[in-house]
Amino acid sequence: MIRYRFLDGTEVFIEVDRPDQKGDIQFVEGLITAEIRGYLAEAYGAFGHSLGTYAMPIDLNAAMVKDKRIKRFRPELVEGAELINYTPPKGVKT
Repeated sequence: MIRYRFLDGTEVFIEVDRPDQKGDIQFVEGLITAEIRGYLAEAYGAFGHSLGTYAMPIDLNAAMVKDKRIKRFRPELVEGAELINYTPPKGVKT
């Protein structure tokens, strides 16, 4: 799982076990949930495609650290760093 928390208590997460899995973008409700949900629907992933309602960990991370509308709310990665800092073993193609 990869999870981000905002100062107001809003959380955004994807329930996945591997960096190459897609999952529905889910929320723990807070004061800014509707705003964040709207921004994520329009945000772009790591390779320039729009997110919509589902994403891979690297794409959710890209939106959190690059989208200025989201970034101003200071999302904090609280779970799943290993899913975005993944390096495949030597000889394994991803």
